[in-house]
Amino acid sequence: MSVTVQTPVNSYTANGVTTVFNFTFLLLSAADLDVYIDGVLQTLTADYSVSGLEINAGGTVTFVTAPANGANVVLQRNSDIARATDYQNNGDMLSTVVNKDFDRLWLAMQEILYKYQLAPSLIPGSPLAGNVRLPDPEVGKYLRWNALENNLENADPGFYSGTVLPAGSIVNTFADLAITPATTAGMIVYTKQHTSGGIGGGYFQDTAGTITNNGGTLINNSVTAGRHWAAINYNDLTVEMFGAGAISDDAVAFNLAIASLGGNGGTITGEKLSYTIRSQINLNANYTSITMKKGTFFNVVPAADLVVFKVEQSTGSTVLFGGSIENIIFSSSDTTYKKTAIKLIDTSGFVLRGIRSHSPHWYGAGSIGLHLLGRELCSIYDTYFFATRAVVFSPIPAPHVASGIGNDQINFHNAYLLSVGNPVVEIEDGTSITNLNFTGYQSWIGGTYGLYWVDTTSSDVSFDVNLSNIRWEQPDNNTGYAVYISHTQGVRTLRILNCYASERNGIYCRNVDFIKLDGYSFATTAKEALNVDSTCQELSIANTFTQTGSTATLGGQQLIYASSKVTTGSPLPTNATYSSTSLASYEFSVGATLTGEVLTLADTQVVKIGNTDTLEELKIAYYPIGILATFELNGTNHTVNEVRDAGGFFSNTVGTPNSINIYWSAANSQYEIQNLRGAQARLRIVRSGGHIFW
Repeated sequence: MSVTVQTPVNSYTANGVTTVFNFTFLLLSAADLDVYIDGVLQTLTADYSVSGLEINAGGTVTFVTAPANGANVVLQRNSDIARATDYQNNGDMLSTVVNKDFDRLWLAMQEILYKYQLAPSLIPGSPLAGNVRLPDPEVGKYLRWNALENNLENADPGFYSGTVLPAGSIVNTFADLAITPATTAGMIVYTKQHTSGGIGGGYFQDTAGTITNNGGTLINNSVTAGRHWAAINYNDLTVEMFGAGAISDDAVAFNLAIASLGGNGGTITGEKLSYTIRSQINLNANYTSITMKKGTFFNVVPAADLVVFKVEQSTGSTVLFGGSIENIIFSSSDTTYKKTAIKLIDTSGFVLRGIRSHSPHWYGAGSIGLHLLGRELCSIYDTYFFATRAVVFSPIPAPHVASGIGNDQINFHNAYLLSVGNPVVEIEDGTSITNLNFTGYQSWIGGTYGLYWVDTTSSDVSFDVNLSNIRWEQPDNNTGYAVYISHTQGVRTLRILNCYASERNGIYCRNVDFIKLDGYSFATTAKEALNVDSTCQELSIANTFTQTGSTATLGGQQLIYASSKVTTGSPLPTNATYSSTSLASYEFSVGATLTGEVLTLADTQVVKIGNTDTLEELKIAYYPIGILATFELNGTNHTVNEVRDAGGFFSNTVGTPNSINIYWSAANSQYEIQNLRGAQARLRIVRSGGHIFW
C-alpha cells in the first residue's frame, strides 16, 4: 500500500474516565507503538492493547485502567530499524510482504524526521554546520559558546561579563565569601547561597574600601585588607539575599534589607511564599516599599507583645514620606500576646495593598490588624483581616512634631473586616479625623459596633467622614450600633451612602452636623434605626428604608420636609429634612418636637412657625380636604403675603374666623399659624428659602 504524509505522534490530556485513545497514523505492528503516561513508558498487554493495525487512518489504544485526570497521554510510533524478512533464491515474492518491507522504510524516515524537528538546529547556511558538538555534562557547569564563537563548552557559573574567572571563584555561602582572597582586583565571585540550606546567592565583585558589612549586598573581605565584596548584576533586592529562609527569624533579614538601602528608598521583595516572623520589622526610611509575591504568608510566632511592621521615620519625631507594604497574609496561632500586624506612625502618602489574615488569623490580648497613628494621604486597598481589633485610629504620639494631630485624607477601598469583642473600626479618644473615606465594598463582620468613635478630649473639630457601601452583620452583642459617633468638639459633615444594617441598632450621633443618609437600609425590627438629638444640626434623609417595627429617636429635631413612608409603620420617611432647635433662625416649635409628616393643630391652637428674621416660602396642604395654599414670610419686614389660596380656607390676618391664619404677631415677636376652622386641622407644610437642601 502507499504511505501518506503523517506525523507519527498523538498527544492527549486524560480526564480520568476515558480508556480508549486514537492514533492517526499507519502502524504495522503493536510492538512498534510506544505509549507514555506523564512520560512513563507503559507495557503492552499489561497496561494497554492495540487495534487497527495496517490501516492508514490509524487505530486505537485501550488502557486497562483509565489514565488519571489531567495526565498527559502520548502515543508515538517507534519502528525497529531492522529488516526481519529474508527473501530466498527462487522463493516467493508476494506483494503483501514486499509492500510491508518498503512501507517500514518510509515509516522509519517519518519517525526520524519527527525527532529531527524536536532538536534545536543552526539556521540554514550557517558556517558552523557540521562542526558544533555538545561537550559531556559536568556537575556545576553550564553550557556556553566558546571565545571563538564556533563551538559549545562547559563553563563555571562564576563567569560574568566576558571574564573567565580563576579557580576558587565559586563559593558556597556568604561566610565563605568573606574569607575568599581577592587574587585579582575587580574579580567576580559567584556565591551559591546566603546560608547553608538557604537561597539568596549571587554575583559579587571585588571592590576597594572597607565598609560596614550589611549581611546581604556588602560583605567585608577579612583576608584581603582594604577590600570588600559588592553584590552586582541583580534585578531585585530580595530578603533571601540577607538570609531569609535559612534563619529562625526572617524579620532579621527584612531589617538588614531595609538598612542596606541607606535611607534612600527602594523596593524589597522575596523569592519565597512563606516567612517566619519572631521580632519587629522597622520600615523607617522614606519611599521604601515591601512588595511580596501574591500569596506570601507571614507566620508570626511572638514571645512577647509584637508589632510586625512598625512604619515610622528613623528619627522617631518627623513624618515618613511615601512607601508601601503589599501582598502579605498574616497568621498566628498565638493568643497570649498583643500583636499588631502594621502600625503606621506619622506617615504621608503611604500605601497598603492586599493585606490579609488567614486562619487561625490574629486574635488574643487586644491584637490589632491595622493601626493608624496620624498624618495624611494614606491609601488602603483590598484588605481582608480578622482580628480582635481589625482597624484602630489614634493620634500621633510624642515626640513627633505636632504630636496629637490626627488622620487626614485616609481612604479604605474594598475591605472585609472582622473584630471579636471590639468595634470593627475604632477611633480612639483624642483622634482628629479629617476626610476619612470608606469606599468600594465594605463588609464589616462581628464586633461590638461597626464604627465606634467616642471623643471627650479633642480640642479640634473633625470633618468630612464618608461611609459608603457598608454592611454590618453578625455582631457580637445586642446593643451596638453600625455607626456610633459622640464628639466633644463636633464632627462636621457625615455622609452615609448605600449602607445596610440589621440584627442590631443602626446609627447614633451626638454633636454631628450636616448628616446625610442616602440609600440607607435598616432591616430589622425592635431595634433603633436612627438616634440623633438637638446637638446635631441639619439631617437629610434620601432613598431610605427603615423596617416596620424599628424605632427612631429624633430629640430636638424639627421636620422641615418629608415624603411618604414606605409603610405606615416605618419610623422614618423615605426622604426628609430635619433641623435642630439650636438653629434659632430656623426654629419651628410646635409645643412638642415635630417628628411626623403632618402637623396636627387643635381648634384654636396657635403655634410658632418662624422667628423675627425668618424669610421663606410655605407650601401648605390641608388634609383631608386636599386644598393647597402658598404663603411668604417676609423676614424682618414682619409681613405675610398670601400668594395662593384656591379654596378660601386660609388668610394672613390673625383672628379671621373659619380660617387657618398665618401672620406676624407683634406681641410675641414671631410668625404664627392659628387654627380657627372649628375643628382639628391636619397640615403638611413644605418650607423653602430658609433651609439647605441636599
